[in-house]
Amino acid sequence: MKPVEQLTVTQALAELKKLSEDVEFEETFNKDTPLEKLLALVAEGRALLKGEKPDEAPEPPKVT
Repeated sequence: MKPVEQLTVTQALAELKKLSEDVEFEETFNKDTPLEKLLALVAEGRALLKGEKPDEAPEPPKVT
């Protein structure tokens, strides 16, 4: 599994689709969602599957 910060939009969307089978996201996402938001959702989903609270999950680095 690639680190969150190395995912492309396509990879992030694919992982979110897979994660959404087990995790219910409060926000919707699609190909027009900014990459930073997609990466944050992937990080949140991964944290939830590990049993961590999203607040405990490390934030993906901001791309400037």
